[in-house]
Amino acid sequence: MWKVEESFRTLKNYLETRPIFHWTQKRIKGHIVMSFVSYIMQRTLELELERNNIEYSHEKIREAIKNMEYIDIKPNEQHFAIRTNMNLLAQKILKILNIPIPKVVTPYEEFVEKLKLQNENKENKGLERSKAKV
Repeated sequence: MWKVEESFRTLKNYLETRPIFHWTQKRIKGHIVMSFVSYIMQRTLELELERNNIEYSHEKIREAIKNMEYIDIKPNEQHFAIRTNMNLLAQKILKILNIPIPKVVTPYEEFVEKLKLQNENKENKGLERSKAKV
């Protein structure tokens, strides 16, 4: 359990949140679930990195993920999403997770369309799982 709590503290630090104290049973359970989910996500990524012989540290993983950002710009009545530079570990993480490395400059409409498709795919997979359970 200490590993789960440590993982959650690390995640909260990464998200730059302050300590939160819970008093109700519902909130305490939610805290434990979120701690567990964050630990599973972190550990799964670590195992995938190890399986692919990629050297990592918790700090390097957080830094790589934290720096995966887009900037929205509108020069001369055009609209673009520009990806910030990704370090090598970030590129390897995306590759391991079978996520294509995005273009550096993407027309904003294309960027939004890809987000919509990704969300629809997630929703459809959720529906497929729900139907399979019925």
